[in-house]
Amino acid sequence: MCELVCSLYELKSVYQLPINSVIQSARKQNLLESLDLESDFDGDSCDIKTLKTMFSGQYKLEAETSVSMSRCFVLHISGSVSSNSKIVAALSNYSCAVYDVPHLTKLDTTSEHKGPVSGINPARDNLFYSCSLDGLIKLWDLRSGLKKSVQVFKDDTDDTGHPKPLRSFDIACNDRFVSAGTELVDGDAFLLFWDARSSNLLGGYWESHREEITQVRFHPSKCDTIATGSTDGLINIFDLSQGCEDDALLYSLNTEASVRKSVEDCYLVNLHQNTSSRELFLIAGTTAQRGECLRTVAVKNNTLKPLSQFLENKQIVRTSWYDENNGMLVTGGESGLISLWKPSKSTLESSSSGRKMSSKAKEHHKHMPY
Repeated sequence: MCELVCSLYELKSVYQLPINSVIQSARKQNLLESLDLESDFDGDSCDIKTLKTMFSGQYKLEAETSVSMSRCFVLHISGSVSSNSKIVAALSNYSCAVYDVPHLTKLDTTSEHKGPVSGINPARDNLFYSCSLDGLIKLWDLRSGLKKSVQVFKDDTDDTGHPKPLRSFDIACNDRFVSAGTELVDGDAFLLFWDARSSNLLGGYWESHREEITQVRFHPSKCDTIATGSTDGLINIFDLSQGCEDDALLYSLNTEASVRKSVEDCYLVNLHQNTSSRELFLIAGTTAQRGECLRTVAVKNNTLKPLSQFLENKQIVRTSWYDENNGMLVTGGESGLISLWKPSKSTLESSSSGRKMSSKAKEHHKHMPY
């Protein structure tokens, strides 16, 4: 939940999205019903006909592949949008695999990490980074294959000489800086910074979070602004142009998250944005029954509204990647499947209608500002 709130806050500056209003709206509409303390089972409270009316959009399964013959989870998926689109999947066996889009043919794989891969991030068309609990961030060049990484980032400055385990990372929008958050190391959680060109460690912060840092996100256009989320419940915003950590900390938001009961049958996968329509949507699922239930809800006018279903889903989904150019979604999960989904015609028409309405509203506002 903290990761989701961190993602929402990152987009708040662009969309002026009040997070509390969205959460309260979800509770009023019973979209978070399975998270209530009195509920131990997640299930639909309406019949199939009503459900189809509410979730009118559909995503069709276009391609699907299994990542391994043995049991293996798909933990992270990321990709680049280009004429020859590719995705990279991080697997629970510590490896990363590259697939083409839209056929999902495996192109290459690497097993260089010695611990769980905690994140992947594309740099340019043929480059991507991987981050691991083994304490290493590695840069890969797809043109030369994945036999050996071309660059390694680490912090082994403590007395043991072992790299600090890395939970999350990101690359600045100008591709000059790499930052990562660590697990607790001798009671401290570190936010580390490297020069992306030389891989030299530039420094770090370790006084702003009390527990492991689970999310690190640079601002999409301001390379000196970074947001972090932690299991201590804090979301911190830093200005890296300042000289010290105290001066760099601009905002510290306390989500006031407290765990009173663990309800494990309902989960949130990811938050995506459609750049053309400036709309947000959440992907959510349930572990009830066989875990095949997967749906999206749109964030509109400070409320959550039912959007689409994935009727051919076969697994509990752990991660997703959205191709904003054509509306395709790629999901991966606990059955070791990578699935490519294309929106139905009705879903595309709904999105197009939303763009037109948004455009008309802007024009109206432009001519009548008062």
